[in-house]
Amino acid sequence: MDIRTPAAAFSPGEIIRDQLDELGWSPGTLAGLLRQPLTDVEQLLDGALPVGSALARSLAEAFPGTTASFWLNLESQWQLGQASRLMAAAID
Repeated sequence: MDIRTPAAAFSPGEIIRDQLDELGWSPGTLAGLLRQPLTDVEQLLDGALPVGSALARSLAEAFPGTTASFWLNLESQWQLGQASRLMAAAID
């Protein structure tokens, strides 16, 4: 069976970094908007903190034009991509 995978999956942190750059915000600015410690935002940007439902809602409020579903779907696709890569590496 041929398994199809997306060409690329981006972590939520990568998308958030792009958004911060576009808006001219620092991670500290985002931490304030999210009411989260800066260390949590840094972990999010590095991909070490997953996006759960509460964080997804906060991100949707911080970044106009996005929804909580967008952030949750992005996290889900990222996690599935990571799992697929691990499985493929184990098979090789």
